[in-house]
Amino acid sequence: MSNLNGVSIYSHLSVDEIVNAIKSQFPDKDIQVTAAFQAESKTDDQVITVIPIPSAAEEKPDLERLKSIVESKDKELNHCAEKEQHAVYTIQSLQKQQQALYDEFVLLRERYDEQKASLLNILWSYCSRYHPDLRQIPPVEDSETFIENDTQIGSDINVGEELGEGQFASVKICTYKGCEHALKIIKKDRITTFKTLLRVANEIENLQLINSPNVVAIKHVIHTQSRLYIITEKGGADLFEFFDEHPSGVPETWANQIMINILKGVLFCHEQGICHRDLKPENILISFDPERKICTDLKLCDFGLSTKFKPKEQLSDFCGSPGFFAPEMITKGAYYGDKVDVWSMGCILLELLLGHEKFCDAWMTSYDYEVLLNKAKFTQAIHETLTDLPNVLNFSTNLKDFALQFLQVNSSMRPSLYGIGGHQWLDGALDEELANRRASKLSLNIAAGVDSTTGANTDPSAGPPKLVNASALETPVKGGLLNFGEAAGSFYTPNGLTPNNNVSNVDTDLLKAAFNNMSDKERKHLEEYIRHHAGDNDVHAHQLHLPPIEPATPSIGNVKKMLQKGEFDNGANGTVYVSRSYNSALTPSMAAGHGNQGPNRPSHSSSVHSSPLPSSKTLFSSPVGMDSVNTVSPKSVNMKTRYAFCM
Repeated sequence: MSNLNGVSIYSHLSVDEIVNAIKSQFPDKDIQVTAAFQAESKTDDQVITVIPIPSAAEEKPDLERLKSIVESKDKELNHCAEKEQHAVYTIQSLQKQQQALYDEFVLLRERYDEQKASLLNILWSYCSRYHPDLRQIPPVEDSETFIENDTQIGSDINVGEELGEGQFASVKICTYKGCEHALKIIKKDRITTFKTLLRVANEIENLQLINSPNVVAIKHVIHTQSRLYIITEKGGADLFEFFDEHPSGVPETWANQIMINILKGVLFCHEQGICHRDLKPENILISFDPERKICTDLKLCDFGLSTKFKPKEQLSDFCGSPGFFAPEMITKGAYYGDKVDVWSMGCILLELLLGHEKFCDAWMTSYDYEVLLNKAKFTQAIHETLTDLPNVLNFSTNLKDFALQFLQVNSSMRPSLYGIGGHQWLDGALDEELANRRASKLSLNIAAGVDSTTGANTDPSAGPPKLVNASALETPVKGGLLNFGEAAGSFYTPNGLTPNNNVSNVDTDLLKAAFNNMSDKERKHLEEYIRHHAGDNDVHAHQLHLPPIEPATPSIGNVKKMLQKGEFDNGANGTVYVSRSYNSALTPSMAAGHGNQGPNRPSHSSSVHSSPLPSSKTLFSSPVGMDSVNTVSPKSVNMKTRYAFCM
């Protein structure tokens, strides 16, 4: 057998005999032969080991090979040492850049905080006190004597559990004057523009003007150093939760009762010259007795986007939520306040009849984010949806006709609530109320010297004629389907309106604001719908998209943690990215651009909007140099930080 020391032979031959035999065959080889007897062997065989002895000529190539191996290893070690040194230089350079970035962020953040504090002081200390449009905001309570904590506000308001929380306000149950109410808590540091502050004042004023059993009544407003409290009626659960209990829609008789109450509430608002502009299921509170099949109470809430309007005067600021805002807000950029409420009511009726799933199938695909980005695509999508809608509504002829009356794309053909309130499907439920209101308006017109038939002023000294409110004289719609295909194909342009039709694409910031107006419940429902249909071979998977949620700018402390815990990733084209994994709450859906949704927002939601903090892209996406790193181009380094922290 062979081993590392040569060849071993079991034999009874002598050593000399073995040597002579090998020499005869290999005369030029020098060998060393040893013999040993096995102690346990029962024979006379001995173990003879033959070891070849290399010559000097044979030893030389082995030495050269070993020398070459050693030199190669030395080169590898030197190369590793150079790479190690280079890595150390790179790390040191990145650390310096991180520190410089952090120092710059701290400086910018401090300046921003100073400017924000100054702005808040101007808005809440001066504008709210002296501006005539903000007179509904009360003076600030004395912080030394006024009680304000988590369980009590003032001397007679006890704060209970939270109903929900929005981006700028939270809503809690409270006990006020012995009765249970809803307490809306607006955080003043989130109201950073005059426009949003004006909306807060408008909400208070509009609720004070509306005294209807179908609208939440405002009870009290309190202004403290850090918060504004609005106390309103509590109401029942919102209509969105009601839909959850009836995922396939409700019977016609139920829908009839619910729509009559919605009509009463919105009609009263329009009579006061107020349009809601954000009618959707979350903003309708309902108490329904399923055993008796009776709607015992229904109230409109969340008037944060409401505003005053006049007949035939147009509004231009965008409001509403996807699936419920009128198309002219996107396609024309100008609209009539009462007509957009009518459209929204039609959308609510569709979801009431079809249920969540079918509503998304038949309607929400037209409001897909990628479709809304282009006016022509949105126009075509609405046209196709409305053309097919009569086939989807498998209900009575009267109900189908009633629903389609709301959804006239041509706003001039869309009836007012006075017209649609007399529809046959309502079975005369609003006839007496509408007649009384027409008589009241007619009396006001006569008192003002206006001819009720011609609209002409009968007082010769009154000057030029004035237009009468056309809705007061409108004939109720009794039935008859309209040509929706024609209406959807040609949008109406009123006299005096010059819409911006030269721009085919829609402002992405405007659309993101619309989707941000969606509640957590709405967005969660759409995300579930998208995931549910992700593997389908039909149109669902690619027809519903949501815009990504941009994270808020982190605080100084959180930025410091990011820089301390960051890891470096190499991107495309040699770009170096700093990727932060510091928040375990970052879900795959957030990485995909869908955001991390919080708890469902409940009945009383806040529609007050504020300007965002400075964009993270401005602070963290600027190229920075790496002078001490030779292998990386100074302009190719991009420091990106992923984060999900809020202030």
